[in-house]
Amino acid sequence: LLYWSCQQAGWRAEFPADARQELTRQYYATAARNALLFQELERILAAFSETAIPVIVLKGAALATTLYPSIGLRPMADLDLLVPQADMERALQIAKEQLGYREPRMDEAPHLNRLVDYHVHLVSGAAQPLVLELHWNLVASRASWYAAPVEWFWQHSQPLPPSPQASMLAPEPQLLYLAAHAVLQHGASETRLLWIYAIHALAGQQFDLRSEWLAELVCPVQADADNFCVHGGGNVRPHSGPTEAAAHRHSPQAV
Repeated sequence: LLYWSCQQAGWRAEFPADARQELTRQYYATAARNALLFQELERILAAFSETAIPVIVLKGAALATTLYPSIGLRPMADLDLLVPQADMERALQIAKEQLGYREPRMDEAPHLNRLVDYHVHLVSGAAQPLVLELHWNLVASRASWYAAPVEWFWQHSQPLPPSPQASMLAPEPQLLYLAAHAVLQHGASETRLLWIYAIHALAGQQFDLRSEWLAELVCPVQADADNFCVHGGGNVRPHSGPTEAAAHRHSPQAV
């Protein structure tokens, strides 16, 4: 994002040449990596489409093409897909037998992961493995107190441009999911500027920031972004009180 901002505004003469070179390298490396991931995503979606498995594309792969002006601006480590729990076994079979994925960590007991988790971690390749995470729930397992009502998210999805084979979350559930992913799933110790920016950007593009409930959700996020800029991001801590309260009060059940 810093590279893009400088590139659009024009590089200042006093900007260090080595820093400019490194930012440029990182941008094009991210763009190349993401191009590979999106090519793989098309292959996965085509395979699932052939057997009529519905898919909602989550996180980076959904945001990179809809929230950012270039796919090189949203680093992605993996592909996250939500599929109905009833179709999970078929999806896993396709991923393993047709697409060449494998589970690096097997269950200690058959189907134990289905009871205590909400996704399966798969990898493909060796030198630079591709990572695919198939979700049947969001944020946590159904047994958790903060488990998301996944049926509500399925009901509030929309087509993912330009792919005709997949969906993404509509703006409201997308915002709720991104906030829950950052605060409830990962907590204060793992909050990343990448997640904070996505929440802020989505809120600014899709919603009236003057609304009371959104202000409660986004203002602490903006404060974290300011803290990152001032203190270098060493200890970005979400304001878990207001943010968690707002996320809970305006949860899908309440909406």
